[in-house]
Amino acid sequence: MNDKAVSVSDLNHYVASILSDEEYLSRVRVSGEVSNIKYHSSGHIYFTLKDENSILPAVMFRSFVSEGLTFRMGDGDKVIVTGSVEVYEAGGRYQLYAKKVERFGEGDLYLRFEKLKKELSEEGMFADEYKQPIPPYALNIGIVTAPTGAVIHDIVRNARRRNPYVNLILMPVKVQGEGAAEEIAEGIARLDAMGLDVIIVARGGGSLEDLFAFNEEIVARQIFSSKTPIVTGIGHEPDFTIADFVADKRASTPTAAAELCVFSYEEFKEELSERKRALSRALLQKCFRLKKELSSYERLIEKGSPKRRIRTFYEKAAEAQDRIERAFSRKLKGTKERLLGINIEKLFLSRLRSTQDSLSNAAARLEASSPVKRLSSGYSYIRDSKGNNIREASSLKKDDEIDIRLYKGRVIARVLESVTK
Repeated sequence: MNDKAVSVSDLNHYVASILSDEEYLSRVRVSGEVSNIKYHSSGHIYFTLKDENSILPAVMFRSFVSEGLTFRMGDGDKVIVTGSVEVYEAGGRYQLYAKKVERFGEGDLYLRFEKLKKELSEEGMFADEYKQPIPPYALNIGIVTAPTGAVIHDIVRNARRRNPYVNLILMPVKVQGEGAAEEIAEGIARLDAMGLDVIIVARGGGSLEDLFAFNEEIVARQIFSSKTPIVTGIGHEPDFTIADFVADKRASTPTAAAELCVFSYEEFKEELSERKRALSRALLQKCFRLKKELSSYERLIEKGSPKRRIRTFYEKAAEAQDRIERAFSRKLKGTKERLLGINIEKLFLSRLRSTQDSLSNAAARLEASSPVKRLSSGYSYIRDSKGNNIREASSLKKDDEIDIRLYKGRVIARVLESVTK
């Protein structure tokens, strides 16, 4: 036995170190009834777990509350707390540090949830490639939910606020308890057969047990096989069900699902107006651009057109005619000036005498070569009966008739003999 005294702090620290080294106590699940619960302003939750014979102090720090607690815990709740057992050294007591709190009985449900989730995920039912797009302008919307309560009223109110012209079709079903999953699956199938634009599957928040109808395989497979896009709005923001994983789109709440599926009529009108303005601007720009192109083409056509070429030829011809007329005028003027300086009468007589001399010479040459003049000198010429001139005696034969032309008169004779020597 060690007689040396230790301080309270040292002892509490020693016990704390022993408990922290104990693997079993590092992650333990403890069931019991909640009592003396206190929600602190810091966000921490302090409570006591008890059973028939014992109590156990517990605390759940704020950092674990958002993910480890899915319902509002209260006195009398039967729960299962997952956490670690450690010593609170300043108080000298050990307590349970909670990391997750489930309602009693939800443990088995959670295991079922995880098991089915894994199976369906391995089948590919959660894959993005199978998810259908949500139509941006849905007009016919089906709703699968309970016919009474806050959920349906919130959906209808928000839908009418955003767009009073959408058609809402309610398929009333049980959303928890025995037979709820079958009713939900049947409701989805019936709405799917109606050819709607989109279907909302919704219910309010609750415990894992309350929401478990939406974790059943029959609902998951019906959602997956639906030809109509499906949006889920089940529970609150932290709540996730298998239906959410299979759906084409998950909304955090039923109200959010309505806002996601129902397009705002006012925003739609404003969008149409803006598109109309944009279209008008684009059309004006297009017309202006086409007008410029047309003008350019017209100039090209005008430049190469036959009409323009003919006009160009006319212009060139007119210019050439002007040049010729100017040149002719200058030439005529010069000739006139030269003529004015010459004795016209003298020039005329000179040219007349020259012409007379030329005519006399021509007449003399003509007279010298005239057949008549030759005939008058004693010559004659002979033709045969066909009128051909006879130049050689060999062209005649005995008894041929010939015509002898004299200066005065003619003689018709017959050939007695043709001598060629």
